[in-house]
This record gives sequence, structure tokens and C-alpha cells, in this order.
Amino acid sequence: MLGYYEIAKRLYDDPSTVRGEDNRYWKWIESYVAEEYVEAVRVAREGVERAVVGVGVREVEEAARVFREGCGMEVGFWEMGLRRT
Repeated sequence: MLGYYEIAKRLYDDPSTVRGEDNRYWKWIESYVAEEYVEAVRVAREGVERAVVGVGVREVEEAARVFREGCGMEVGFWEMGLRRT
């Protein structure tokens, strides 16, 4: 969630980003900086911060492994889309 928000915010704030119908990703950008999504990111971040209090090294290492694997899947998803366009 946070990653999509950060990317969309950067694009939204960049004056060189094409806005509106001339940018096929504009609706995507707007949806990830919308107030409702920003609030969901805040709530999720707070939940994660509460959940990790007292977590041991093994759990952190496992979470990092799962995160890396998930990121690899995400990259694969986007690469498949790029090959089709």
C-alpha cells in the first residue's frame, strides 16, 4: 500500500507529469493519492507498527524473505504487462 502511495504521490506532485486523459495512468495516480486511500495507508502503517513491537530476529528475517518474494512476484506481474504493450 505504502509503495503505491509513494509512487503516485511523487508523480502527482511532479509538475512534468501529464495530467488528464493524455496520461493513461492519470486515474491510477489520482486513486492512490485520494483521501480515502491515504487514510487506509495511515491505518495500515499504524497497524504494522503495533504488530512488530517485541518481534524477534527470526520473525523479522522471515518477514523480509516473504516481502522479497512478494516484490519479485510484483515485478513479474508488471513485466508481463510491459511485454504485452
